[in-house]
Amino acid sequence: DRDMHNGVVFAPGENPPGSYNLFKGFPYEPVPGDWSILRGHILETLCQGNEEHFDWLMTWCAQIFQQPARKMGSAVVIRGARGSGKSTLFDYISMALGSHAAKVNNKAHITGNFNSHHQGLLLLQCEEAFWGGDVQSGSVLKDLITSDRMLLEQKGVDAVQTANYVRLAMIS
Repeated sequence: DRDMHNGVVFAPGENPPGSYNLFKGFPYEPVPGDWSILRGHILETLCQGNEEHFDWLMTWCAQIFQQPARKMGSAVVIRGARGSGKSTLFDYISMALGSHAAKVNNKAHITGNFNSHHQGLLLLQCEEAFWGGDVQSGSVLKDLITSDRMLLEQKGVDAVQTANYVRLAMIS
């Protein structure tokens, strides 16, 4: 009566037969509530009062939950003064995603060879992880943002091709 699996996959929103799916859903159920304070922060601080930017950002964030298996092929970059609350939105989103989100502050954790920590992620929050003149990482970042496949490599283990569901939020 035990469960038998032919392999391990990360397939959000799917239930592949014969495979153990690492995606177990989100840790919280949505409930109605008042989010006016956070909404105001996002609109006024992150989007500088621009309704069009606000709508785009909200669509980008909602899509992670509504269609976790389909990436939009874009990344969010938030720049601002120290202490302005740039990370607040993504800290909340990361809580809502649970183990399917990670926060990193080292370029090697984003574009380095050993990237097995990307498996099972829907959001990778990158805090102060890049310098603008780092052109070497550009192609790796572009591929991570847009490609639906990625090469996953653990230290001492052969790299394997896998589906890429990672979205990037870069904060600087």
